[in-house]
Amino acid sequence: KLRIDGPAGRSLESAAVLNGGFASRGPRLLLPLRAACVLYADYPAGTTPVEGRTAGGRASFREATDAVSVRVVADDRQGPVAACRVLVGEQEDEILASDYAIDALGVEVKRHGEGLWRFAGEDLVRPSVAPEIW
Repeated sequence: KLRIDGPAGRSLESAAVLNGGFASRGPRLLLPLRAACVLYADYPAGTTPVEGRTAGGRASFREATDAVSVRVVADDRQGPVAACRVLVGEQEDEILASDYAIDALGVEVKRHGEGLWRFAGEDLVRPSVAPEIW
């Protein structure tokens, strides 16, 4: 589960998909429109249109001007805070964390299919939380 702190003191907690195939030039989160509207009261103000490639081909997104603060929240601890740039996918229904975001959040995926992960440097392997559809 991620805690995302956005501008003007707005925040949300949600399950997210750690997507190593989401290649980016730095830590990025892809937010569904509904999640973006929780963080940005005046969406789409403060965003610019961008194009990207996905597994399904070319896609249009909106990129937020300001980074958000993100951390993994587990039952017994929290991970390091990472600054992530935000892309909004108006057709998306889950939050995705990019390859660089996964690293910045201090997470190591142990078993992709089973959804097992751990915080970097710890031995405790943790199960994923249930998916959250926006």
